[in-house]
Amino acid sequence: MIRAAYAFLIIAAFLVGRFFTGERREDESASVVERPSILLSGQEAQAISNTDSESKDVAESREKTMSTDGFAEKVAEMLEVGVKDYGAFSDVVEAWVDRDPLGAIYYLNRGESRVDMLRWIVSIWGREHPEDASRWLAENDKLAGLDHAIEGLTQGIQKDDPESAMEWAKMIYDPSVRTRVLAASGFQSYRHDHNAAAEALADSGLPTDAQEAIKKSWADTWKSAAKRNSQNVSSAASAAQAAGVEFDTSSIEAFVKQIREGVQPESGPFKDSFFGVPNLTMLEGEAVLKHLLLKNEVLAYTPGDE
Repeated sequence: MIRAAYAFLIIAAFLVGRFFTGERREDESASVVERPSILLSGQEAQAISNTDSESKDVAESREKTMSTDGFAEKVAEMLEVGVKDYGAFSDVVEAWVDRDPLGAIYYLNRGESRVDMLRWIVSIWGREHPEDASRWLAENDKLAGLDHAIEGLTQGIQKDDPESAMEWAKMIYDPSVRTRVLAASGFQSYRHDHNAAAEALADSGLPTDAQEAIKKSWADTWKSAAKRNSQNVSSAASAAQAAGVEFDTSSIEAFVKQIREGVQPESGPFKDSFFGVPNLTMLEGEAVLKHLLLKNEVLAYTPGDE
């Protein structure tokens, strides 16, 4: 649903000038940030080369684009008649990016919405093939719309590699874009380690007031997420008990640990069905305890302390 909605917004803007062929404009920068050589953690750093706005790799991909499983033709046809199923359109684009990301970038990175398309494509590429997307961005620092491409990469990698997402975000030139991206990617780091996220933010080059605003947004989001996560844990526990799962009720910590890891009934109509909330970080697991009560072997949600 979310993916389809996002595709709709991208396409609506893209249709305004989808085949605009005017000269590309470089992003105007309000401040300059030193861009270190960085790829994903554990990867050997590569020197960022000076290339043309349109990379050699993208240019060489043109012929391949028009013949790779007919993706360009499929996309052109869907746009020409009007996209009715945005989920289906997103599926085609995602398949194209998986098969030939540079071809997708060349073909779709056009028109007045080209930076939005670039961000979307790189986010897909970064999610599925983070090392390849990181390497390509590191080698193309003259790319038109680079800040938005970096934003897309952070969106693709921030859940699995929040530290690298933060480092990439700090390389964005435009302070308004950098602020927005650090707020989003930084929260993923904040979910794992509050102090580490704050330290990375302090090294971002943003003004103190902007940093304070971001940290406040993280704290507010954290409080809301803790309550939402607690409700999810309570609901999953209730459903599992109704399905016949017996929990360790010796302590609330033991009970919550089981539901965080996930449980499955050993018999009955829901045998082998999974019940749990497995994607919480260690800190999030500790935070939910403030909003849960264990009473009469039932895990109940309570707003608790703010």
